[in-house]
Amino acid sequence: MRLPMPEWQNTLRRFSAFGHIADHAKTAVQLGYPYILWNHRVYRAYTDEDGYVTTKDMGLTIDDLE
Repeated sequence: MRLPMPEWQNTLRRFSAFGHIADHAKTAVQLGYPYILWNHRVYRAYTDEDGYVTTKDMGLTIDDLE
């Protein structure tokens, strides 16, 4: 299955002013968002083959979503 491109509608933008990127990614996966915004950069949030939630930098910034 091919993921849609990151857009405002499918990127978790606000979670908390505090915490770690891993916490943000876990929340995104639980809510069904494929992407998160962290420090103005877009990351893919997913569960790897070992069952851990991880992230991958998509090479996009917040400006690319607008």
